[in-house]
Amino acid sequence: MTCWKLKLLAMCASILFVAVLAFAKPGVVTTSDGNTLEGDIYERNTDVLIRRHGVDTVIQRDQIVSIDYDTFEERFHKQLAELDPSDSEGRIRLAREAYQQREYVLALEAIDEAILIDPVNMQARDLAGVIRRQAQIEAGKPRPENSNSESTATTEPAYQNPRASLMSDDQINRIRLMEMRKGDKQMRISFRAEVRQRYIEKHPPMTFRQFNAQSKLDQALEIRDRGSADMLDDLRIMNDPPALELFTNRIEPALVRGCATSRCHGGPNGGDFRLIAPSTNREIKYTNYHIIMNYSRLVETESTSVFSTPIVDMVRRGESAKSLLTQYSLPRSKTSLQHPDVQNFSPLIHDVDQPLYQDMVRWMDSLLQPIAPEYGFDFSYQFKTRGDETSIDESSDGSTTDESMVDDSTTEPSTQPTSEPAAE
Repeated sequence: MTCWKLKLLAMCASILFVAVLAFAKPGVVTTSDGNTLEGDIYERNTDVLIRRHGVDTVIQRDQIVSIDYDTFEERFHKQLAELDPSDSEGRIRLAREAYQQREYVLALEAIDEAILIDPVNMQARDLAGVIRRQAQIEAGKPRPENSNSESTATTEPAYQNPRASLMSDDQINRIRLMEMRKGDKQMRISFRAEVRQRYIEKHPPMTFRQFNAQSKLDQALEIRDRGSADMLDDLRIMNDPPALELFTNRIEPALVRGCATSRCHGGPNGGDFRLIAPSTNREIKYTNYHIIMNYSRLVETESTSVFSTPIVDMVRRGESAKSLLTQYSLPRSKTSLQHPDVQNFSPLIHDVDQPLYQDMVRWMDSLLQPIAPEYGFDFSYQFKTRGDETSIDESSDGSTTDESMVDDSTTEPSTQPTSEPAAE
């Protein structure tokens, strides 16, 4: 074979090899002898190629037990956990990698730790400024119409509605923080304004090295439970803990679809219990959460007496079977606490073995805090209606209201949150 043909074949093989690696994904391969190999993985017909630090390893399919692929966030937190508590340079490196991937929340998490370890490191402080400025620039860009990404305090602009007083970012953050529990998985937590350093300074002889040896979740829970009130708003919870994830993803959408129609609890026929529909963003979902958590009513039952208090809560932590939420969701023939006999009533759930009923039970009995926490803020809502259209009055910030609209709902006393969040 001529020399130019050999060169051509070598060139084609090289191009093919590069193309193969372009489709590689980071992950971990576990072999039948118990060994694990981590790196960029490309699966082929009869074997798997793993590249790590420029070294390629080929393993036959029949020798592989499993292949697990990681997300960038999972790899990031894994690498962060493996760093020595005093390794500021390793955290700066991770922050750069996250920044290059446009994962600004993760980048700030790593760089803030680096600054805590080495407060005079100007490289870390300069990088923190770059990351925050870029996050602000990205936050100002319009979001895609069909975006379902997780909301964060640093990358998502607040929901704007000129006629609505909905839950704010800080109020949502406080609910997430207070409902978060030990053992909650995959929580993304950001520590602002050197809150960990402030906490450690007030709790000698603890050192940052000792404190940082704990998981992020345990650090946040300790500051929440033992720190001062001014530290709470500097604990930023970037995603829903399991209790709120189940509520916002399954329970609240089902209630809005099944109960919040214009002829039911989404309109003037809903009586003193009204939900906001459509529920299109987290601010509305959390406002509906507040409505549901704070609703109760007098209920006449066969056991009611002058010595009993026939007040039943919509949500009963640890006693889901006695809550209005589960009882009113069932057919009147299958519950001791029956939904009022009103026109157009249709049960949301037909039997206790349905998944939605089981979700409600798990939410109240297992996921929510067993004792209702103090969120630390007051919040008001006031429904105003014109015909069958339902909106929320701007009662909490003093804006004007259309006096021609009829107030046929309830109002709760309110002030704004007790403390302003510290600036980043």
